[in-house]
Formats: sequence, C-alpha cells, structure tokens
Amino acid sequence: MGLITVIAAFIALQFDLYIWMIFIALCSYYLFGSTPKAALLTFTQQIIAITLAIVCHFSAIGLSNYMDGMPALLISIFVLTAGLFFVTKFKILNKLTIYFTGLIIWFASGYEFSIEASIKIITALTLGYMCGWLNMIVDGWIDKRTKTS
Repeated sequence: MGLITVIAAFIALQFDLYIWMIFIALCSYYLFGSTPKAALLTFTQQIIAITLAIVCHFSAIGLSNYMDGMPALLISIFVLTAGLFFVTKFKILNKLTIYFTGLIIWFASGYEFSIEASIKIITALTLGYMCGWLNMIVDGWIDKRTKTS
C-alpha cells in the first residue's frame, strides 16, 4: 500500500495537485465499498457535491447583491444542505457523508471555479481511487501467494 500511495503522491506533486485530496479519495474507496462499482458511485456523488458547492458559492455571491455577505452565504448553505437531505432519499444516491466529503474537497481547496481547478480535483480524486483499487488487487495477490505457501 505504501509504495502505491507514494507513487500517487509523487504524481500529485508533479502536477501541483493536493495530496490530501488523494487521501480523501483513498479513504472514500475503503469506507464506501472497496469495489470499483462502489468507487464509481462514490466518485459520482462527490462530483455532484462539488458541483453543488460551486453553485452554492455563486448563489452566495448573487445574494450578496441584496444583503450582507454573511447572511447570503448562510442562506446558500442552508438551501444546499437541505437539498442534500432530499437527494439522499433516492435509492442510488443515498450516502449523505459522501456528499459532505465532496463539499469539504471543494471548500477546503480554496480554488476559484475554473476548468483547470476542476481538472485538478478530478485528477486527484481519480488518483486516490486508483490507489485504493490497486491496493486491493495487490492485497488479493499477496493473500493468494501466502495461502498457497
């Protein structure tokens, strides 16, 4: 596991990506299913959450034309989190904690919305999920080798 994670961290440093995003994706891989299918669903929900966080950000900016900045932000956050509660009622998109990891990723990144920022986030998350997947493959390979010995 260590070698695969170090390689991912090295790649992240080469492309100016946040290593902590890789770790969040890696943790998400293990917390929400540890399979490629579960990872794809988790990744999708995190991307939806990041998109909603961007919408929340722009909504707060738009509302700040009509009120002070703080109430505008709080109203935007309220609408966002209330909406997430209802989205989790869909059978396939029902993990609220996954959405909050997506919100954390966006707001903690400090990025302003841009295509470049979006690509960096998606790349870092993809690296993290790939780490989890590769670690599971290596772990299975090691288990097979040690059981047959």
